[in-house]
Formats: sequence, structure tokens, C-alpha cells
Amino acid sequence: MLMKKIILLYIAAVAGLFLTGCAKEKGLEPASVPGQMRFAVSINGATKAGMDADALKKIGEFYIKVETIEQADPAYDYREIVSWNDESGTWTPSHPMLWKNENAAIRYTSVASGWLEDLEEPEPFNTALNAIFSEEGGTLAIFDDQSYSLALEASDLLRGIDVKYFTDTQDGVIPVEFSHALAKVNFQLNLADGFFDNYIGLDDESPIDAISIGGVHLAYNFKALTGVVTVDNNYPASSVDPFESAYVPGTKANKVSKATFEAILIPETFAVGALELNFSILGVDYKWTNDKEITLVQGEEYTIPVSVSYEGQPGPPVPPEPLSGGFTINSNGDRVSFSRGNLQATYDGTNWTWGFAENQWDYLGAGGANLLIIENGVLSASGTVDYFNWSVEDSYFGIYPVMKGGKFANYELGEFNDWGKALGFGWRTLSSQEWDYLLNGRASGSTVNSVSNARYTRGVINTDGTSVNGLILFPEGVTIEASEATAWGDINEYTFASGWGTKCTTAQWTALAAKGCVFLPAAGMRGYYTGNTKYWYAQMINEAGYYWTSTKTTDYRAYAAYFRYNYDQGQYKIMPDDEMTRNDGLSVRLVKAVDD
Repeated sequence: MLMKKIILLYIAAVAGLFLTGCAKEKGLEPASVPGQMRFAVSINGATKAGMDADALKKIGEFYIKVETIEQADPAYDYREIVSWNDESGTWTPSHPMLWKNENAAIRYTSVASGWLEDLEEPEPFNTALNAIFSEEGGTLAIFDDQSYSLALEASDLLRGIDVKYFTDTQDGVIPVEFSHALAKVNFQLNLADGFFDNYIGLDDESPIDAISIGGVHLAYNFKALTGVVTVDNNYPASSVDPFESAYVPGTKANKVSKATFEAILIPETFAVGALELNFSILGVDYKWTNDKEITLVQGEEYTIPVSVSYEGQPGPPVPPEPLSGGFTINSNGDRVSFSRGNLQATYDGTNWTWGFAENQWDYLGAGGANLLIIENGVLSASGTVDYFNWSVEDSYFGIYPVMKGGKFANYELGEFNDWGKALGFGWRTLSSQEWDYLLNGRASGSTVNSVSNARYTRGVINTDGTSVNGLILFPEGVTIEASEATAWGDINEYTFASGWGTKCTTAQWTALAAKGCVFLPAAGMRGYYTGNTKYWYAQMINEAGYYWTSTKTTDYRAYAAYFRYNYDQGQYKIMPDDEMTRNDGLSVRLVKAVDD
């Protein structure tokens, strides 16, 4: 429960002056009046706390008191809500506010508080607002759950005060300059090498759970006229759930993963051991306390480093390491390595597990569970699949097409959901543009059968056993002699008149693979017959290879990298951007960044 509900009982007893012409109303438009005050807002040190100018617009309003100081006039005392108007792009007071005259200096005091704005009922809102503009001040609070960005921003308190003459302004526009009246604390958690060594937290999501900052107060007294904030000791210390603002996983060069959690806190002093940080990682609870006195000051930002020891937590199952060959995928020089085989998912009747085919040439085709999909989005029996529909959120990485009204609905279900997320550890799917660069743009520096910058060839491997057709990709920086294959077909030719020219025995392919070559088998694809008797079928097995990319073309289609015979054009083709229906069942081959 937010501390707000308790505080309402208190602020009802400290009602000060009622705000002149002010009520908890939205959408009021003042008439255009000559000499009318208008407002332009800026925030000093916006990076030091949760609320910046854009966040203030989302909160939607601030509160201002305007009075004369040189030509004293008790009747001239504006206290208004100033609201953001999206349509006009201006800050607009709830009622017109006029300059007294061109010579009278005015003093404005402005306040912005998401917590105060969140008081929906007029009576407690006006009571609280009157109180903070009184000499005694009023009680406000921060949110106890700041784990999402809006609550973090709304917990912040902005205050501005200045003296202005009409002649200081441009057409009567008052530049309202806010400063942060609370403090921001960043806890930077540095995870020990043991987490990296056990594959914990290597993805973009941190392994830290149930984190809270203890020993902090939520309620404070605020005097808007002086800007003074003090802890309201009528309420005991409590806890705040902070916002995770950044997570940087470790690397081989620097194994320490870093997670940053931030919170808006009330300026106060913490004796030794009074400030706590509690969290857990994979079932192990951690508690940090301050070993020296800490004083938080208004408007300041603090970073507190916390070292997190590894306590033997078991890591996740680790997929096999990528193949050794490196491939450049863009003009920036980014390089990747491929998985040891095509992606597979195995269903045991209850759960799915993910992995790769044992060998580069392995595929299931019409076998396994590829044709056992039933229309309610499950398999009719346990087994392994390696054909996938284009992956969207509700299709569980494309294992099955989602049905809606008896029709496929993947195209209605949003954007791409990368298969790499199913395995973690940095695996991902290449885009169509990256496939294009890999096949057609990179200077590989490799020489194959006397051809410079060799990138790929179509071929048959394991010719002395169970032969498999497919595409051989050459890594960078290798030399392969003519004698290392039984025969060589065209190299770097994306169109060709006849089939699979390069021929390798099992031993020859094993030697090429040791040099980093990648083989994409012609695994065919899965289709769906929609006649009177509906059924799945596999086609073009050992004749064509279709590999999904991450690139969407329309709400119905996405690109695949493919190599096959094009019957319309009467030739074989290798393309990085064949447009396919999202519910086609294609192969997936994942990559991982090369950590140079």
C-alpha cells in the first residue's frame, strides 16, 4: 500500500488557504486576454533525477503561486494549476493570469509533483496544495514502488522560484526554471566473475530479483516558499522498490556484469547500517548495508557501488559453442559465427527444450514432429521439430501457427520475436540485409580453388555415404586448395544453370569444417494443404534450402534466405530476400557475435 493513503489522514488536518480560482479540474481553456501570463518550462539538472521536461508533460501539470513584491497588493495573488496542452504544445493555466502592469515585479513559486497530481479527489488535493504553499509547509510523499519509469518520474519533486518584470519576458512568457528538490540514488551492482563463468546473466536481462531499498522514509514536509524538504517523522522508515535503468552483461575481456537500479529518495542522513539494499539471485538472498554515514542532499545524485559475490548458484543449460569460422555481416565490420546445426525444439508432452542439430548437415524434413501440428496450437505427439513459422510472440517462436476463426493468424500478432531468446547466450537471427552482405558484399580474404574473396558455393557433402545437398559458406582468411574437394562448382555465383557442383567426401567435408566452413543443408520446407482434407506436408527436401531472416516485409510476409531451382526463371538461384508467407515452415540457423 502506498504511503499516500496514510498521509491523506494527516493533510486533511493542515488545510491552509484555499487556492484562489483553483480546483482539481482538467482541460480548462482560458480566453485570450491582453497582458496574459504564459509559461515556458525548463528543468535544471534534468539528468540528475527521474523527472525531465518530457516526463513533466506526461504528468501533465504543475502548480504556481504569483505575487507582487515591489508594489505590494494582497489582492494580487494567483495560485493556479498550469496544465500541458498536447494540441497547442503550451503550458496553460486553469484560469487566465494577468500581469499587474509593466513596472510591477512579480515573484513566482512553482511546484511539480507527480504524487500530488495523483491525488484525484479535489478536497485532499487542494488541501495538500494549500499546505505546501503555507509557511508551515505540507506533507508529500514518494512512491514506494518505483520499479517502473512513470512511478520513478512521478516521485520526483520540482521547485522553481524567481522574480520577473514584464519587461524581462518576451511577450509576457515567464521562463519557469525548475530544480530538483529531492535526491536520486543509483545502486550499481557489480556481479562477481563467478556469475559469468557459470553463464548467469549473460543476456540483456539481469538475474537480479526482488530488489528493495530499506530504511528510507516515504513522507516529507515541503515548504514551497523556501524550498526546504525535511523528513516527516510522523511516519516510520519503510522501503522503496527501485527502477532498473541499465544492465550490461559481462564479456570475456571483463566478466563483471553491471546492473544499475535508481530511486528518488528524500534527503536525509543514514547512520551506519541504517540504509539497506535487499535482493536475490537464483534463490540466494543478499543484503547490503552502508558501512559509513551517508547524507543525501537536495538536488544531488549519488552512485553507490555494491559488490555481489557468487554463491554457487547453478547456471542454465549451456548450448554448444559456435563454429570457429567468422563472417562479416555489415560495412561496420561486425562479425558472427554460426551454430553447429539448424535450430531444433523438442516436446516431451509438457515442455519444450531448445538446441541445435548434432551435425551441420542434419535435418528432419518430413520426419520428427514437423508434420504433427494440430490446429489448436500444440503437437499431436512428443517429438522434435526443425521447421518453424516466422516467429511472433503468440506462436511460441514459430513452433506452431496460431489459428483464429479457422485461419492462420500469425500476421495479426505483432513483430518478430527472435529465436535466439529461446536459447539465450547471445544467439540471434540474421536480418535479410545481413544475409545479403554475408553472401554478396563482404571481402572474405579467402582463396578457394584459386578464386579470391570466395564467399560460398553450392555443393554435395558426404558423397561416400548419405550425401546431402546444400550451400557451403567460406569463412574469412582461409586458403582451400583444389585438391581439398573431389570437384568444385561455381563460387560466388548467385544464379546457376545446374545443381550442386562442388563435391566432398565425408573426410573432405570434415577437413573443410575444421577450417570454419559452414554448411546449410537443403532441408526443404513445410506447407499446408487447405483442400477438403487439410494436412501438413514437406516439400523440396534435399532440393532447396529456406532459412528465415528477422526481416518483416508486410503483415503477412517476411524474408527468407534461400537457394533452390526457380521454375519461373529456369535457373537455380541464391537469394537473401525471398518473400515468404509467415506461416511457411522453414529452417532457422542462428548466429552469435564474434568476441574478438
